Amino acid sequence: MKKKTVYKLLLEFVLIFSAVTLSFIAEDYRQNSQLRDLERATLKGILTDLEYDQDQLKTILYFDSLKLATTEELNGVLSSDDPDKENVEYVVSEFFGGTTFNLTNSHYESLSSSGMLKEITSEDLRNQLINYYDSFGSHLKSVSELYQSEYFNFMHSLDKLGVFRGVEFNVRDHQVLVNDIEWKGKLSRVYTFTQMFNPQYERMLEFNRSLYEKISKELES
Repeated sequence: MKKKTVYKLLLEFVLIFSAVTLSFIAEDYRQNSQLRDLERATLKGILTDLEYDQDQLKTILYFDSLKLATTEELNGVLSSDDPDKENVEYVVSEFFGGTTFNLTNSHYESLSSSGMLKEITSEDLRNQLINYYDSFGSHLKSVSELYQSEYFNFMHSLDKLGVFRGVEFNVRDHQVLVNDIEWKGKLSRVYTFTQMFNPQYERMLEFNRSLYEKISKELES
């Protein structure tokens, strides 16, 4: 009789222990599943951010190519014996347009601040995210702000010379562009800065595409 009681108690203990253990396993699985779903949702958000960055970078590279070509063309026009007003007006108008690179990082910041960044399974993906946002991206944003400052100084010098008013472009006296040394100096700086920073934008775009592809593959797995 006592043996049956001992066996019964032992069986009850095993059953209770198993039930508690299974409940812990189930809860741990549920939490991990929720974290994984949240991670995937955040990575999808990062893909959207990367697409926006791609659009920015393509726009910047497009306008940079225009600025480089325009500067060379403008120098040729202004250095001619008798610069034509219409040519000067046309070439200078090509400088309008451009953008500052603003790193789109809201979803990455959410991933990082929540502590989920370290939970990403792929160490390579985790390191690429850190490099893109915390290293290269932040540096390029500072570079872009510096470049844009030079560009606005250049445009302001045009405004002071009476080259345009508001959105209306008009070279009232194109000879001022031929003779103004300060303006030519700023034009030269814009050209130099564009040449310096353009390769960095190209590398950032390449990095962006590589990271986009890696996240896409991670979400497919």
